[in-house]
Amino acid sequence: MPGDWFIDMFTSELDKLLSELKRSNERLSAEIPRDFWWVPRLPPPARDPRVAAVDGGSGAEPLVGGSAFYVARAMAVFNPPGDPVKLIDVKLLPLRDSRVLDALRAIVEQRAALRALERLPAGEEHTVLFMDGSYRALVSAAVTAIKRAAYGYVNLSSLYAGLFSLELLVVASRLLQAAVEKGVAVAYVSKDSGYRSFKEAVLLQILADAAEREGLSELSELAYKAARMYPLKTLRERLLSWRKRVPPRLRPLLDMILDIGYRDVLFIDDYTGGSTGHTVVLELGLGGLYGGDIEPAVDRMCSRIEEYLGGYEAENCRGLAPDASRAYQMLPTTRMMYVRLGYRDTLLLVETPGSGTIASDHRRLDTIGEVEDRVLKVLVAGYAGPRFYNRWLVAAHEAAALRGEQLVLYAKIFDALAQTRGVNLRLARRTGVGVTGIA
Repeated sequence: MPGDWFIDMFTSELDKLLSELKRSNERLSAEIPRDFWWVPRLPPPARDPRVAAVDGGSGAEPLVGGSAFYVARAMAVFNPPGDPVKLIDVKLLPLRDSRVLDALRAIVEQRAALRALERLPAGEEHTVLFMDGSYRALVSAAVTAIKRAAYGYVNLSSLYAGLFSLELLVVASRLLQAAVEKGVAVAYVSKDSGYRSFKEAVLLQILADAAEREGLSELSELAYKAARMYPLKTLRERLLSWRKRVPPRLRPLLDMILDIGYRDVLFIDDYTGGSTGHTVVLELGLGGLYGGDIEPAVDRMCSRIEEYLGGYEAENCRGLAPDASRAYQMLPTTRMMYVRLGYRDTLLLVETPGSGTIASDHRRLDTIGEVEDRVLKVLVAGYAGPRFYNRWLVAAHEAAALRGEQLVLYAKIFDALAQTRGVNLRLARRTGVGVTGIA
């Protein structure tokens, strides 16, 4: 190959590697049955679905001295079309942190969804509220921020991120409870996920059955237990201890389970060949990661906020604390399924609320229920190709995403209005220069 000085050495090393593989006669991949976890078809599209779809955007404009002007906004669009729901929030905070920005955007999105829910009909079969993003990630980020603020190194960013996360848990819980009361299905949809919990559950079930056939009852019981526990924690090391003892034909299967870089989407792509369809449901709690009660962490965080911030922030933390602790106990488990709406399209992670609580630590595979069936039919109805994977969510995204030039304009307006009131913002990028015509 012209220009490649290493091609001869490369082919030589490949020859050595292939000789070693042939000599060892070791299998590199496992044969994985897919009949119990993959459904290679989609239901017919829903007719005349009633839909609300919510997405948001956010940005921060830095000020001289380290503070920042935060903007978070969200929009809900509808089918049949109607006037959208629009919400926007602005804050001036003494820090610059993307976690704070993410929390503010998520709060506005949940609040916009609550307003959109009021306009959806109650109890109709093909009525769905779509939320952009991952429900599991939303809860994880909020609880992680609270625990970091409570037990981690004290700084402004962690304290404010934890404070806003209290509000996020409360408003998310209110949204899902209101949807249950109204009989509206809620589905969080994400195009970009990096989880491995579904892969683990499927492969551990296969390992449990295979080990039982091999007469390895101890390994079978361990795999069966691990399939129902999230996260694996010490069970991962116990599974690894079996690697040298299992028959060679089981080793690739065990390696797939233990490989933390082998994610759900990679596994599904490898064994479905890009076909359309969907997985079964994985119902998952997060109590194994975060515990069953966050009240001690919330109390400790509020004590720190009282000590270091005081004022309105301390009052707000104590005011939100009981509701946030209760919200974590009431939030439902996530029922995750992966969906591919077109051949070789990106897999969508679709999450609906489960029957258990997010504070539990169980993991189980389940068949598609009535809610998932309804959501799938509406997803099929809203599909218009790879780019418009959900035409309502895409419309909400294009309207709500905060582009750079829009943030600059917002900052200029803020700067100009501040000057008329005798407030010197000192924007770090000097975006206020040259602004005219703003009263």
